[in-house]
Formats: sequence, C-alpha cells, structure tokens
Amino acid sequence: MKRMILYRLALTALLTPFSLTAMAATPISAPGSCGCGEVKHAVVQESTAEATGQVKQAKCEACDTPAVAPVPDCRQVNCDAGCDSAPSLGVKLGCACDAAPCGTGCGSSCGCDSPGCDAIATACDAAPCTGKCGCECVRCCDGWSVFAGALFLNRSDSGNYPLVTNQNTGGTLINSRDIGSGTAAAPMVSLIRTYCDCWGWDIGYFGTDAWSGSQRGGGDVSPTLNGPGVTFPSTAPGTIIQADYSSHLYSAEFNIRRRRSECVTYLAGFRWVEFGDTLTASTIAPTTASLMTVDATNQMYGFQIGADTIVAQSNRARVDAIFRAGVLGNHIDHRASSPLTGNFGTVGNVFAEDDTAAFMGIIGVRGVVPVSGCWSAFGGYQAMWLDG
Repeated sequence: MKRMILYRLALTALLTPFSLTAMAATPISAPGSCGCGEVKHAVVQESTAEATGQVKQAKCEACDTPAVAPVPDCRQVNCDAGCDSAPSLGVKLGCACDAAPCGTGCGSSCGCDSPGCDAIATACDAAPCTGKCGCECVRCCDGWSVFAGALFLNRSDSGNYPLVTNQNTGGTLINSRDIGSGTAAAPMVSLIRTYCDCWGWDIGYFGTDAWSGSQRGGGDVSPTLNGPGVTFPSTAPGTIIQADYSSHLYSAEFNIRRRRSECVTYLAGFRWVEFGDTLTASTIAPTTASLMTVDATNQMYGFQIGADTIVAQSNRARVDAIFRAGVLGNHIDHRASSPLTGNFGTVGNVFAEDDTAAFMGIIGVRGVVPVSGCWSAFGGYQAMWLDG
C-alpha cells in the first residue's frame, strides 16, 4: 500500500474553550427601600452615625435600586509588551482587556479562565516573558473546545496497470489510473479538553467511503480483462467490459496535549487508520456477467507525535499550522474472487494477508475567524501521506 490522500476543509464551526463555572452578578442590597437608618449600597460605605443629612438622603435614593456587584475582571494575559494575545479567544485584544469585565472587553465569559485557575495565574503573572511566543508560563482556560465540520477529500491515483487491453493488438483500453475516484465529502469532529496547568487531551475522527469511479472498454474491439494471475478474453462480438473502483478511509486519534507557549502546543498519542480499495469488473454487453472482484484492506495502528501552532494572528483572524507524524503497524488483507475461473481450471477464491510497518504524515494550514466569544469559523487545506 502506497497512497497520498489530499483533502480540503470546508467552512465549519469551532466552539472555543469555555469555563464550566458560572459567574453570575449578585445584588448587594436587599430589594425595595431600606430606609435611612441602615443602608446597604456598594458605593457609599460611610457610617450612618457620622454621615451628614445630605449623604443620608443620597443613600436613601440609591438604596431603592439594588446595586449589582461588578463582574470579576478578565485575567491579565502576558501584558509585559503593552499588548498580547488571549489564547482562549484566539485574537489579539491588548491590555485594555485586563481591566474590562468579562462579557464586554473580552468578548464573553467564554474567553475567561475559570476560578480554579487562580493559583496558576498568580504564578504566571510573576514569570518572565520574552515575547508573545516565548513565555515559559502560559495561561490556559479550564474548558472544552469542539471542532465540527465537513472535509472534501481527494486521493492520489492508483498505480499504472493495463487493466483491459485490446485482445488483438495488446493496446490498453482501460488503465487502472484512469479510473478517477473524484472528491468525497466526509464528516469530521474533534473534542479538546484543556486544564489550568496547560495539559490536556483530544480525540478526533473523520472518514468516508464515498470515493468511486468507473470506466468502460471494448465494443468495436475485442477486450481482454487482465486479472490477478488469469486473463478473461472476449467470448462474443461487441463485448464491453466495465471496471468499477471504490476506496474508503477512516481515521481516529487520541492525544495527550501540552501547551508550551502562546503559539505552540505539542501532542503525542495513538492513531488508527483503515484504508481500503475494491475493484470489480464485469461485462455489460452483449450479456451481463460478473468477471472478478479484488479487495485490499489496510488496518493501521500506532503512535504519533505532532504540534498545533499559531503562525500569524490579528484582531480578526489567525492562521494555524498542523503537523503529525506516526509509525503504524499495518495488517493487510487481500482477497480476489471470480465466478468464472472454474471454467479455466483455476481457483475461484484467493486470500492472502501480511503484516508490515507503515508511515503516516500530515501537514496542513488552517484559517480561523472568530464570530463571537464562543464561536469561530475555520477552513484550510491538509495533505496526508500513507506509505507501507
């Protein structure tokens, strides 16, 4: 098995990290008028025994409308250089965000760390910082992120093999690489969990069985099908042979993640990939008959490492780069069958299997545009290489 799979990502939705702890505003004073003798107001704190009549009157007027405690300020995000990025939002906000209440200057509470991160945040404030991507101590939200969308996949052509030839001249009528599989849509979902200490994990899946293609040969010439170890010559004038080719690809992964800086997250984990091809050939004229079916499946399991990086960002968008590399064990199953081979004195069903090593590599780029404090749209392009 040696294949390169190329795929594009459609415009999709991203749920950015959000805090699991609600931060609701609470009234300071009791509802209704509390009178001039005892006042519970967030702004005026003087003792009623020492206050003047004017102050008492102001207190009475203010008390009729319960005050609301200010929402906790957003956390300072490496503000040494005058402005910096908020990793949980994926945008560059600047130091104005430090004093803004969550839900205003920071977009929404989805961009704020949960209270459980306070101890780590205090230590991080004192850590030295050499720039946006050079900080040893990085703020991380305790929360979840969800990537969900659709992939549009294109795969490389199969090998050069003369599948159907002219029975009289030997010329090629159908080459295996001419049976294009086109573009297939595939669902994609990824769940990321991040903790306050910048460790985390992720799990992801994508897959499709929608690759397919077809070619015909013969009619005005006599075609011959070149099967694995046996040929199927024409048996009647005007014979037309049709070859149908289909592929499937499924992939799942689980990784442990470590955010190293504002711009780099390393990961290592497990990946499973199943990749298979099926070829069927049959006559469609002057009669219809199945000639052969060949099926090959690669089951790959192994270890991978990688990184998610931010290569550029502004107030309105950012660009990510994605890297993965893995060594996988590959179990290969190969089956070939034909209902006609008995007429030629050959075996009608053949099965073989083997185990070998495979290499997997992924490189890609992704653009992310925040839509709100909790949602972003993203799209990009990736290339995946499987060899084994």
